Amino acid sequence: MNLLVTTTSVLLIITKLYDCLSTLARIKWPMQESNPFARRLMMRYGIKSTVWLVFGVTVVAVVLSHAFVWWRDSAIYQGLYIGIGMVISLVQFAVARANISGSDNAITRLVRVYLKIIYD
Repeated sequence: MNLLVTTTSVLLIITKLYDCLSTLARIKWPMQESNPFARRLMMRYGIKSTVWLVFGVTVVAVVLSHAFVWWRDSAIYQGLYIGIGMVISLVQFAVARANISGSDNAITRLVRVYLKIIYD
């Protein structure tokens, strides 16, 4: 199970990096960002600074979560971490693919609906 936890952590970081790099390649000005919270940060701190800040926060969160799950050594925590982490990795990968292709996919359409519900 520990190998799956570590694999999940690595996937979370790699897919976030892919998301960040694809965002930097796609976005030229903050209004192109679909996440209103990230858009506001981009307007205030710049696109590159915001993207790398988000990546840094993600890495810290993954490392701390990984350490907690490893330390607890509980099948329930490990299972939850793996399940949730894999879903997040899938979403991050789908967002990166949409950034690169320039068109939404089924997952990014759901993300847009979710963002509209949260921020409207």
